[in-house]
Amino acid sequence: GHDQFSALPLKELTAELQHLTLVIYMGVKQLPHIVSELRARGLSESWPIAMIENGSTEQERVIFSDVGHAIHDAGEHQLSSPALLVVGNTVGIAEKSAASDKVAAGLLENLEPA
Repeated sequence: GHDQFSALPLKELTAELQHLTLVIYMGVKQLPHIVSELRARGLSESWPIAMIENGSTEQERVIFSDVGHAIHDAGEHQLSSPALLVVGNTVGIAEKSAASDKVAAGLLENLEPA
């Protein structure tokens, strides 16, 4: 198993966590432990998390969530390895960008040729 999360220097990073973006490789099986550690370090339930399954492939899926819902959302979407977990404000920016892209794509689909 991949249990490297416990080896991260989170105790030293506690004050800085809210200003960092964490990228955790192969963290699906350890997600409950990771979420527990993030909570213990003071990250709020609304802190953004993206779970990226099969990144850079045709099967890529991105599940946007937060500390409070990540475990539930991963189960609901049957998230599996390989996957990256991205934690931090960068995720919130990416989620807004993805939503904007979907709206723009929908608008373009509804345009009729002149």
